[in-house]
Amino acid sequence: FSLSLLATLGYNRFMFRSPLSHKKGINLVEVLIAASIFVAFVAVLITVHIIYLNVAFSGVKKVKATFLAEEGIEAIKLIRDKSWTENIASIPVNTNYYLSYNSSTNFWATTTTNTYIEGLYERNFVLGNVYRDSNSDIASSGTLDANARKVTVTVSWRDKNATTTKTINTYITNLFGN
Repeated sequence: FSLSLLATLGYNRFMFRSPLSHKKGINLVEVLIAASIFVAFVAVLITVHIIYLNVAFSGVKKVKATFLAEEGIEAIKLIRDKSWTENIASIPVNTNYYLSYNSSTNFWATTTTNTYIEGLYERNFVLGNVYRDSNSDIASSGTLDANARKVTVTVSWRDKNATTTKTINTYITNLFGN
């Protein structure tokens, strides 16, 4: 077909232009919208991943603190087993003490000097008096039990802009009468 024949039939030359030539501006807008949606999606994914990592690392710190508190209880029990009179009864009640591991003696020691574990965790313990009622049950008042102590181990660490703590309480007794 020639253009003159088509013109006589009522068609003009603009009717046969490529459909893409009219949509150049529209295609650019579509690309920009698609790119914007993709960038927004990637930004949301990155934000969700960062939040996930913060929560995961926070959980790791809590688990470590719990293990350190349990280790503190076990260390105090080892100290008790070595000598109640020298190591437990001699410590003033309601006073902050810290644990340090002496690698030359391979044993735990108590100290009033604060030590940080991994440069982050602070672990201290406090011994408290134990009172017994007339049934020999632990009570808030009654007869002082010289062969028992309440042990409170606290592990503290900085998490973001706040101090977080994990505390474990237990009772120990002069198990071996030493």
